[in-house]
Amino acid sequence: MKDEDFFKLWKEDDGITYSAYPEKVFLDLHTMKRIIDIRHRFCQGEKLFFCYDFSNVTGMNKEARDYSGIYGNEYFHACAVLVNSRAQLYMFNIYALLKKPQTPFKAFLTKEEAVSWLKKVQQKVYVTEAL
Repeated sequence: MKDEDFFKLWKEDDGITYSAYPEKVFLDLHTMKRIIDIRHRFCQGEKLFFCYDFSNVTGMNKEARDYSGIYGNEYFHACAVLVNSRAQLYMFNIYALLKKPQTPFKAFLTKEEAVSWLKKVQQKVYVTEAL
């Protein structure tokens, strides 16, 4: 399966990069390495604001979580994750609380909430960079 059929990435005029899985996927170590490689090539060394749609993710094993925690934040200014249940929302936000990612990270149930949060983070980053 081609990368763009497996994992879609695109940047919109709002300065936010969006991603989605067109089909259901379980994230194991091999899959996570592939995703991070795709993201790194897409970023081309630039830090971006990500809205990451996890609604088609059926699960993730420990090796994938650990790998993502080490290598997955490299080109993020911030990452909002879209989930489709309160249980996932709780798990992602507890994970962020316990693991303390290097970049701002938060899960949301709606795209509108996620984008609103990312725009607030964007404003803070751009103000800080201007100083």
